[in-house]
Amino acid sequence: MKLSEKLKSYRKSFDLTQEELAEKLNVSRQVITKWESELGMPEVSNLKALAELFNVSVDFLLDDEQEIEYPIFKEKYELEKNNYSNRYDYAVNYLKERYSNDDIYVLTQVENGERSFLTKVFSFITIGVSDVSSIIEWFKDLAIWFVVENSKRKLLIKVTKEYIETRELSSLINTDKFTYDKNKFIKVDKI
Repeated sequence: MKLSEKLKSYRKSFDLTQEELAEKLNVSRQVITKWESELGMPEVSNLKALAELFNVSVDFLLDDEQEIEYPIFKEKYELEKNNYSNRYDYAVNYLKERYSNDDIYVLTQVENGERSFLTKVFSFITIGVSDVSSIIEWFKDLAIWFVVENSKRKLLIKVTKEYIETRELSSLINTDKFTYDKNKFIKVDKI
């Protein structure tokens, strides 16, 4: 399958318009049109960005012999720290705008590989009042998790102090309760 066909197929599988893909790559929509119609070829830096976005290798994109694989979508959006005072509200507004036609749910992280959330909270309580600042900092550093769903895909959203990261989940995952990368999540509430 040719690069042009792979780009078009991947873009459509992620519900991205040519304009949205162009924005992510910092190029014009016309450039995307050229790539998809075989009138132009992405520069190396754009090939790398496309490969990272679609979670495939540059070699895979360029190899006409390889058929398309279902990619695992990955996107990272840097937060504009000066434009929000409450990270949760900022994230909810961003998600509602970006995924206006999808179902958005808040997740709670039950366990994160090493120790459960309750174990961490208990360990902070036993530290004592003298270390309240470290407790506050720990809570500020916690990621906020969401899942976005529609009939085509399921996205896991991680919001930290610095960025919003989006990863596509397998369509086979039941998002009511699931494990992803050693983290266990439970769907809590619909936004």
